[in-house]
Amino acid sequence: MKNSNPDDSSVAPIGFLVIDKPAGITSHDVVSRIRKRFATPKVGHLGTLDPMATGVLPIAIGKATRLVRFVSGSPKEYTGRIRLGQDTSTCDADGEPAGKPRPVEVTGKQVAEAMASFLGNLQQIPPAYSAKKISGVRAHRLARRGVDVRMKPVEVFVETFEMLGWTSPELHFRAVCSPGTYIRSLARDLGSMLGTGGHLGSLRRIRSGPFRIEDAAGPDQAEPADILPPEHVLSDLPRIQVDDAGAEFIRHGRPVDIGMQEQGKGAEVCIFNSKDRLIAVGTRNEGWANPEVVLL
Repeated sequence: MKNSNPDDSSVAPIGFLVIDKPAGITSHDVVSRIRKRFATPKVGHLGTLDPMATGVLPIAIGKATRLVRFVSGSPKEYTGRIRLGQDTSTCDADGEPAGKPRPVEVTGKQVAEAMASFLGNLQQIPPAYSAKKISGVRAHRLARRGVDVRMKPVEVFVETFEMLGWTSPELHFRAVCSPGTYIRSLARDLGSMLGTGGHLGSLRRIRSGPFRIEDAAGPDQAEPADILPPEHVLSDLPRIQVDDAGAEFIRHGRPVDIGMQEQGKGAEVCIFNSKDRLIAVGTRNEGWANPEVVLL
């Protein structure tokens, strides 16, 4: 579903882009390119990808940057390759070798069985070279200064971790997991379990919540027609509709009586006007809709 009403070039775009991030650049580099391409400073990304990784990087444009907290970031889906036999400093192919290479004397069946043990809820230790903060400082900055970084485990959920192919010492895999899961840590921990060591050789994200690789464009090829309207991305939120008088209240950031529409406390909702256009996103509470982000 594309944004079909970009006729007025004086109106700043509002919506989301699915960018297919190439390898070798940061997520911030992509944001900078989109700012220039669409001539707007209001651009942000939803979920960082490491420089070596490719694939789905959702981008918010214009007032959609204020809607990021309403967008589901789950699940994340990846494909990639894990190379056994060598640990690295960053747990991926961009890092320096850590320790000596080890022989890979395991079968594909043994690898698949080990992978199955990572399903479900895990206490995962993030890589030292990561964006996690320690006393307010990014862990990767401390690691690059030679500081002995001790990362605390975090709970993650791995729905799928399956083998797509095996040619020793390299494993082709698919993973579906919760936000905050480090695939580099899965690679490191799989190698540790098998006694071979290992690191992430390549990674491609093919889904992030409602954003899919099928809808993606390159950062230098994205066009206004590629912008997904907010209502498309927020389609899982309940929908309420207000009349013209209610829309005027919403426009000024005031709550409006919605009667029996979508009763409940604190639930997030999309608010549409009488012309079936999304005008705000907010919360409902005991028969009232409270706009939090007004789009019109």
